[in-house]
Amino acid sequence: MRNGTWQRRWYFLKIFLGSPSESSSQYRAWHGLIAADNWGSQPSTSAFRYIGLREIFSKNTTVFAMCRFSFCTLLLEWWDNAEIPLSQTNEEGEDLLTVAVIGGCKPICEALIKRGIQVNVPVQDTGYTKSWDMSYGSALIAAAARGETKIVEFLVEKGADLNMPLQSGSYSSTLEAAVWGGQSEIIEFLVEKGANVNEPLQRGKHGRALITAAERGEARIIEFLVEKGADLNMPLEYNEYGYGSALAAAVARGETKIIELLIEKGADL
Repeated sequence: MRNGTWQRRWYFLKIFLGSPSESSSQYRAWHGLIAADNWGSQPSTSAFRYIGLREIFSKNTTVFAMCRFSFCTLLLEWWDNAEIPLSQTNEEGEDLLTVAVIGGCKPICEALIKRGIQVNVPVQDTGYTKSWDMSYGSALIAAAARGETKIVEFLVEKGADLNMPLQSGSYSSTLEAAVWGGQSEIIEFLVEKGANVNEPLQRGKHGRALITAAERGEARIIEFLVEKGADLNMPLEYNEYGYGSALAAAVARGETKIIELLIEKGADL
């Protein structure tokens, strides 16, 4: 009975979607309804409270929806055999790998890389920023920011560049993304694998990962970064908020314990 139920779900899902590269008329009709609903407010039960239609655009192809909604097991045959163009991006400028990471599905990431998708493709700057979520400049940054430890490890194993310069997204480096999310396990892994704790960030809000940690009040992360060589008094090349140092960021945020910690560690008053 269970096997029969699974087969029916698989059958109807495939009919609804059409194929990875060409959607069905049913899917396009559904896409149009969702687009119309997006002009209003969605109920709290709607998946589209936190998933934008731009993430699964266009309506003529279903592969972005397959990645974002983690349609893996039911569509395993498609991931193994169907024709899937790897170079396409959605309206956010995200490639399929980045969308699969945001969906939190490691098996789909594995399938895409097995097919030949590149791990170091930066997200294109479309000039549009999601209002309900942070935007990501690469697949690795998406994994680090969202706490997807296993996916981070997998992408690094497959050659993801820990210090890749970025031109879009809310974060300027993978380490900064992990620090902002308080992802201690991922931070330690990234530094162990060669992430630069003193990397000057050329864009973004904070200038350096250490400043991000100070602003967030992350004492344990600050101690770890300093232990690994982070320079408390390194001059900044860029900082959108105007903080001149990690200590200034802590003062601006009123983080008394962080101020004391930074001074204790040698921050220049």
